[in-house]
This record gives sequence, structure tokens and C-alpha cells, in this order.
Amino acid sequence: MTGETGRENLARFPRGAVISPVTQQSTACARILPNGPQRGDNRFAAREEHVTPDDLAHLQRCVELAKEAAERGDHPFGSVLVSNDGRVLAERSNRVVTSGDVTAHPELHLAQWASVHLTAGERADATMYTSGEHCAMCAAAHVWAGIGRLVYVLSAEQIRAVSSAPLMIELTATEVIERSNANVSVSGPSEELSAEAADLFQ
Repeated sequence: MTGETGRENLARFPRGAVISPVTQQSTACARILPNGPQRGDNRFAAREEHVTPDDLAHLQRCVELAKEAAERGDHPFGSVLVSNDGRVLAERSNRVVTSGDVTAHPELHLAQWASVHLTAGERADATMYTSGEHCAMCAAAHVWAGIGRLVYVLSAEQIRAVSSAPLMIELTATEVIERSNANVSVSGPSEELSAEAADLFQ
């Protein structure tokens, strides 16, 4: 990524693009999924939705948390857990470097918090907002915790385009959710905030 800013590199991948791990070329696509999992066919457990204006304030807070993480030397990710009535229940930023714990992702922490402090019904009604689409670990935790909605700023493909992380699992949160029998809606990426979030990787 030498010579490219996160904003410039991100522009190579349009909204809804799928990047081939072999060719590194993007292909714009749209997918239509039914409103929930089909019995006996868990590939459609994720429901895609658009990011709404009401989501943007929480996503902006995620970007602020990601910036705080980057400023203290951690990876630029932040997440917020919100109740069905819009109350912020918990928030967290990445602490992988400063804690020495390679699993100290904010989404994993919030999924753990939710499983302890919320009922199953409250978790199903809650939304996890995050500056970047979950990694496979955090996506699995999201499913196990039974959190009903995921909204992110940067997609997994966009993160790979701007990140220099030496280790990545090329399995998106949507793919993990689709392979489960969880009923989770997924919204993202956010066009309004993606460039700002991508710049934090520089």
C-alpha cells in the first residue's frame, strides 16, 4: 500500500464490491436475501439492510473510539452496543497492543459483556455498531451471544485494502453469520464514514 492513503486505496473498491483473493480485482455486486433463515438452509441467516441516518451517530462514535485506539498504539477499531430503544449499553476500543492480548477486539468484549449482562431477548433486540466488519472470531462471538443486528463502517474487503496486518482470516462476518442458524441483520458499509475510518490505518 506504499504511496497510497487509506482514502485513495479505499476508492478502488466500490460499495458492495467483492475482492478476489487471487486476482485482487473488485467486482461490484448486489445480493438479495430473504427476511430470515430458511428452514434447513442456513446460508441465508444474515439479512442485509441499509445503514440508516439513525445509525450514523453511533457509527461516528465507533470511529472516534477507533481513533482513540490508534492514538495509544492499538489497532484502529471501536465498537458500541446499543439497546432497542437507542440507549448505549457499552462501548469498547481495540486493546490488542496495549494489553498484550491478541484477542482483545472490541466486538468480542461487547459480545462477552452482553452475554453476562443482558437477557436473551435484550440481546436479540440489540445492535452492535463497529468501525469495521467483524473478523471471524468476533462474528462467531456475535452469533453465540445472539445479538440481533450488526452495523459496520468498513467492510472486511475494505479493511484488507488498507490494513497491513500480517495475519488475516479471509472470512467475513456475513459469511460466518450465513453459515449459522442465527437470525442476524447486517448493515454496511457506511459511505459517509468509510474514508475517515480508512485514514486511521495510515
